[in-house]
Order: sequence, then C-alpha cells, then structure tokens
Amino acid sequence: MDSEIPHSFWKPGAKLRVEHPSF
Repeated sequence: MDSEIPHSFWKPGAKLRVEHPSF
C-alpha cells in the first residue's frame, strides 16, 4: 500500500490530508 500512496499522504500532516483530500 505504501507504493500506491504518495509519501506526502503518510507525512506528519497525514491526518489533515486524509480528512481534507482536497489539499
């Protein structure tokens, strides 16, 4: 799954990214 999802998604701000995919 790591390969499918960019590193940015798993960064410290992952929670914010997950909640707001628009970013």
